[in-house]
Amino acid sequence: SPDPSPPRRARHERSTSPAGRDASPPRRPPPPPPNSRPPAAPSEREPPGPTPARTFSAPGLHTNVQSEVAAIQAERDAALRATDATTLGAGAETVYRDKHGRKLDYLTEVVKGQDGSAAAAGAGGKGASNAPSWGGGLKQEQEQAQRAAYAQREAAKPFARYADDADLDDRLRHTNRWGDPLAGRLNSDKAKAAAAALRPKYTGPAPPPNRFGQQAGHRWDGVDRSNGFERDFFKMQTNANLRKDEAYKWSTEDM
Repeated sequence: SPDPSPPRRARHERSTSPAGRDASPPRRPPPPPPNSRPPAAPSEREPPGPTPARTFSAPGLHTNVQSEVAAIQAERDAALRATDATTLGAGAETVYRDKHGRKLDYLTEVVKGQDGSAAAAGAGGKGASNAPSWGGGLKQEQEQAQRAAYAQREAAKPFARYADDADLDDRLRHTNRWGDPLAGRLNSDKAKAAAAALRPKYTGPAPPPNRFGQQAGHRWDGVDRSNGFERDFFKMQTNANLRKDEAYKWSTEDM
């Protein structure tokens, strides 16, 4: 059977009708945050500036990398030239610190004193080259100079090195090896040679020759006190060589 109740209203009619609306008074808007600024008026707003240029670190595909890198380098160079050199540490004194970052004032004073003494020695002329530097002595400086000279000589040599290299042979000969059975003998020979080099030698007129090539003693007064055997021996040897030479020439004269 048909519904005898009156027709019902639709939803949009129910929501738009005064009875379906909220009858409560209007609510206040939420307060702004304490650090926020009130919105500026349209006339007080700043005009939009130019779009910033794309930087090298911007995301995306970079097609002109070389020009961007050159521009960044030019900007850095210009900023470095515009900066005062004294702010970058030019002309500042060296500050010595320990591993904890504390200043070493006594070390700074020592270095200053050495710099002053070196400058005074350089102004004086002599004695500047013999003054030991801080942290090393004269022996260390000599060894360092010898190593530098050796490296310079080795660098000037050709790349190929053969077995007949004089420097290599001399270095291998003078190398001491542990367990060498002839090391003691070589050392004794070296000691004898060094002792012989320190002995006084005869420096007067040339002595007469002898069969064994012995030199005269350093105390010889230049008087020949022998019986003349050495002189006769060399005379006979010279005459024998002359007769042999004449016999050879006589045998080949008619050829």
